[in-house]
Amino acid sequence: MSMDLVLDHCRSWLRERILEGELAPEESIAARPLMPREALGEGSSVRHDYPLRKGREFLLEATFRGERGQAFTEKPVHWIGAVSDLETLDLGKDEERALFTAGLNAVAKALGLVGGTVHCRNESLDRCARKVGERLKERLKPEERLLIVGYQPAFIEAASATLGPERVRVVDLDAANIGRTVFGIGISDGEADLERVLKEVRFALVTGSSLVNGTYGNLEKRLREARIPFVLFGTSAAAASALLGIERWCLESR
Repeated sequence: MSMDLVLDHCRSWLRERILEGELAPEESIAARPLMPREALGEGSSVRHDYPLRKGREFLLEATFRGERGQAFTEKPVHWIGAVSDLETLDLGKDEERALFTAGLNAVAKALGLVGGTVHCRNESLDRCARKVGERLKERLKPEERLLIVGYQPAFIEAASATLGPERVRVVDLDAANIGRTVFGIGISDGEADLERVLKEVRFALVTGSSLVNGTYGNLEKRLREARIPFVLFGTSAAAASALLGIERWCLESR
């Protein structure tokens, strides 16, 4: 499914909720970027290699009916509007796509469609990574390799420890990460190297941020053409994964 179709499907769901009276179009919704300590926690239990801690990305949080929805983005905004305004956002712009995703997650949580829309914090960060490592060990056969799409250091460390670095591939789009070796695993270019990497793996973990930065549609197409099963991870993908019927791992979120 193309990125445009994914976003149109999500927007249509929102529009239907308004037309059917589950949402009043004038209901207030607001969004703001969180400080790193708000998003991840603080103290010795919080690792310092997350992009959030380095100011390379931000966690945008929307609030609706007392529920929260989030989306990772490089272009955070402060915003207050009505729920009907989410329908008219320009989803061709990164900052408005992030706002739509966070808002959609908050609305979907308030309506009971999804849970796990708020990022885990403090000790839960490492608990989540350990659980992901355990699931990977169960999901992959001994000879199969894993692809992680997106730089998530706790998951990379857990996958390296559980599967062995030789069985893990990582791709990212951030030039600051490409070419680095992390936990024994080289990080490849998510555009230039993707075709080669897809020939080497049999399962993929895909960041939910791909829904925000506009890369999800192409990623899904390439993964399905290569017949590689995948799951999304993270709070960004909460509502979209439910609406698209795609498995999501976000094992310590709230």
